[in-house]
Amino acid sequence: MPEVAAICNTAKDRAAIPIKLCRQRYAWPRGTLYARADNRDGEAANSQFLRGFHRMKLILLRHAAAEPRDQVRFPDDDLRPLTPEGIRIQKKVTKALGRMRLRPDRIVTSPRVRARETAAITAEGLGLADRLTLSEVLGADYSVTAVLALLRGFGPDETVLCVGHEPDFSELAGTLLGPAEGPAIAFKKSGVLGISFDDAPVPGAGMLLFFYRPKDLAALV
Repeated sequence: MPEVAAICNTAKDRAAIPIKLCRQRYAWPRGTLYARADNRDGEAANSQFLRGFHRMKLILLRHAAAEPRDQVRFPDDDLRPLTPEGIRIQKKVTKALGRMRLRPDRIVTSPRVRARETAAITAEGLGLADRLTLSEVLGADYSVTAVLALLRGFGPDETVLCVGHEPDFSELAGTLLGPAEGPAIAFKKSGVLGISFDDAPVPGAGMLLFFYRPKDLAALV
C-alpha cells in the first residue's frame, strides 16, 4: 500500500493530497476519495499529469444542481433544469477545468435536461461545443457494462468527458478504480473525477487522476 492521503474517512482527513501520489493503482479500503485544487501547485500538477500520459482518460462530471423533484412542475423527471445557483457554480467549475488545460477529445452527456445543460456550459466554456454528443448510456440505459462498451468504441489515447448522474457515477468509478466492492465515493453535484487506463477500460483497471468537489475547483478561479 503506497503512502497516500487519498483515503479520507473523516472531514479532518479530507486535506490536500499531492496528485503525484495517485499515479499508481492500489487496493483501497472503503473510504471517500478527494484531491485538492486550491493552490497553484495542485493546478500545475494536474495540468502536467493530464498532458504527460498517452492512454485513455475518463473524466466523470456529475450534473450541476437542478430544480427539486416536483410532480406538478416536472411530471417528467428528465425535464428538470439546472437552478441559477447550479449554473453559476458550473461556470466556475468549467473555468477551473480550463485553467487545468483540460481539453477532452469528446464530451458525452446523458440526454436528461440537467445533464445536457451542464454539458453545454462545460463544452462552451472550454471552447469545445463541437465535441458534444448525447448518449442514453449515461441516462436511462445506464449500466457499467454499457458505459465500458461505449468507451471501447473510442481511441485508446483519447480523453473522454462524460456528464451524468448519481448513483450511476459512484458505481462506475468504484468499479473502475477498486477491487470487487470498490471504494465508497461521495460524488457531489458538479464534482469531477478523472481516471486513467493503461489499456482497455475494464473493472479494477483504472488509476485515479483526481477527484474534485466543486468548492475545490472554485478556489482556482
